[in-house]
Amino acid sequence: GVVVAERSGRAIARISPGATFGELAMLGQSPERAVTIRAVTLCFLMSIQSSVFHQALEQFPEEKDRFSDDSLQNQREGPRVVWPCLRGESSRLLYLLDLYAEKFSCDTGDRRLGQAPLNEAAILVLDGEVSVLTREGEELQVLTAGCCWNERILAGARAKQTERLVPIT
Repeated sequence: GVVVAERSGRAIARISPGATFGELAMLGQSPERAVTIRAVTLCFLMSIQSSVFHQALEQFPEEKDRFSDDSLQNQREGPRVVWPCLRGESSRLLYLLDLYAEKFSCDTGDRRLGQAPLNEAAILVLDGEVSVLTREGEELQVLTAGCCWNERILAGARAKQTERLVPIT
């Protein structure tokens, strides 16, 4: 189904299938809820209440240290694609950006990346390869997992209007 994050009654992000939310609240790391999560269509979800999670930790005390306040603040996640310009930022900021970012997949040759609104967005390649092409179709470079394009707009600069992206794989 379709799930969105809302703030003040306005949808601000679409939650992709397989995405998670509420982990920081469950672990007691977030004092307040930053957004409201609302189902737009029929959805099937799985949830874990904080009390149930802590009961499970009581049964496996050797795991408790992994979820202490200090461990969570210093935790380095495993292999994960992160915006190069945000490496070293707090896990909370990265979590919130992951929550707000729209995730989508493209088939080889898909032209959506070269059209609005995606041509005016920062793009992070999570998997596969994407060609950066000039207007004339000349390949400038190939982006792979972990590479980003148009990230300059995150700092308020204008989007690149002379290049377009086309997925290769």
